[in-house]
Amino acid sequence: MIYFDAFHPDACMLMQLGSGEIFTDQPLSSTVTAWAWLHGLRPDEVPGLFNKNVFAALGYFDRWAANVEHLRRTFAAAGWADEFDRFFLNIQRTGNFMHTFNHPKVHVLTSLAKMLAVRLGCGESVWARDVNVQDILTVVTWPLYPDVADSYGLAGGSYQWRWYDAHQTSVQAFVETSYMAYARCKLDTKDIAIFDVDEAMLDKVLGPMCGVAA
Repeated sequence: MIYFDAFHPDACMLMQLGSGEIFTDQPLSSTVTAWAWLHGLRPDEVPGLFNKNVFAALGYFDRWAANVEHLRRTFAAAGWADEFDRFFLNIQRTGNFMHTFNHPKVHVLTSLAKMLAVRLGCGESVWARDVNVQDILTVVTWPLYPDVADSYGLAGGSYQWRWYDAHQTSVQAFVETSYMAYARCKLDTKDIAIFDVDEAMLDKVLGPMCGVAA
């Protein structure tokens, strides 16, 4: 599995504490938005939390090295340690190579396929082959936030979320859509946690900005 959240550090999943089930009505949530909802903030109070200072305090600009090391260990565990550097350098120069933290863009998968082809005896010439495959996940894309893009020197940052036919073009629209999804599914704030996220750290960073006691 190609897992790499450095481009989308705010994306998360919500878990029901009672059952341990992951909330799937909305594919992914925003950590900042979910925290705000859990602490009773109104939708119009949330967009102001999407700023460079908040992201820096949450460590959103510091995920690169840990992600590269995680991916390197993933390759090593699969017996592909020797191929990692070539693979990663190849995809790194394409900029943001992920749709979401667990969905790589199609050229990443094409690179994996070429690595496998070489192992199967196709020869090094396979790397020069132009392989065009339709990327069906372009319709499910988490945005590269402008401040995160700037931290990596990348162009094209935005606040535009796309989920199949749904398209939110601003933080406000995304927050409102998220709150409506939580209400539609009758989620209870007392039974929801942000999966695999240090909520105490969120409280420490976001709480003082919103007057929420830790």
